[in-house]
Amino acid sequence: MESKIFVLLISALIWTDCAQSQLPDDLSCETVSTQRLNLTALAGYWYEAVRVPNVDVMKCLNVSVPATVDHELELQLEYVNTVDKRPLTVKENITFPWDDATANGLFTLVYITELMNISVTYKLVYAQPKLMAILCGYSSISPMPLFKIFTRQRQLDPIIVSYITTQLDKTPYGNNIHWTEQSPDRCNAAVSPKLTLIIAFGLAIICSLWS
Repeated sequence: MESKIFVLLISALIWTDCAQSQLPDDLSCETVSTQRLNLTALAGYWYEAVRVPNVDVMKCLNVSVPATVDHELELQLEYVNTVDKRPLTVKENITFPWDDATANGLFTLVYITELMNISVTYKLVYAQPKLMAILCGYSSISPMPLFKIFTRQRQLDPIIVSYITTQLDKTPYGNNIHWTEQSPDRCNAAVSPKLTLIIAFGLAIICSLWS
């Protein structure tokens, strides 16, 4: 067990240093470069570990990535909606056209409601397929950048969490970091509304915090 923790810690140190060297201090998610998808390496389950900003509208998010693709890339999502303080599990599939944008790690989600049109774009900016992946995003209704860190492990060792937190605290967004819930015994509930309402609600909160 100790040897596994040591290997993971070393990997986390290398990953953090590499990622920081590639992400400038004045990072703009709209202009930062993306990393091309290697589906063979990225295939399998990914667990959301960190998000910025610190808005708790969902927990237990995991994403299943396929190893192959035809005309569309289909991602299977499972998460717990916590918007109304009554945890409810959601399972849904999100598809993206398999075009140059998607193949190069650019994902745009568009939500059309009676009140507004919302677009959210995420970019895969760094990936270590056996360990972690960073997504950098922006929205049409909020100037605040959006970040997500996904990991292969559902729950990280506290040593790794502490180290990553220390590194992230050095960035301009250190005060907005949220470590997400991934405990198996807290990630069970009944079926709830889809991601559209949750993202709209979350962006509304982000706008109020940023203004």
